[in-house]
Order: sequence, then C-alpha cells, then structure tokens
Amino acid sequence: MTFILKSKYDNLYKIYTKKLDRENRSLMARNEKLYRH
Repeated sequence: MTFILKSKYDNLYKIYTKKLDRENRSLMARNEKLYRH
C-alpha cells in the first residue's frame, strides 16, 4: 500500500519538477535577453 502511494507520489513529483524546470528555463532565457541589452 505505502509502496503504491510512494510510486504515485514520485511520478507526481517528477512531473512537477519537469514543469518547474521548463518554467525556470524560460525565465532564465528572458533574463538573459534583458541583461544583453
């Protein structure tokens, strides 16, 4: 039971971190454009 819950949680965590990573990358790209000017 706890194992199933843990794997479900791990999958959610991976999806969430992937989403955050993508947002961070777009933010960093935007900041780079600002700094270059």
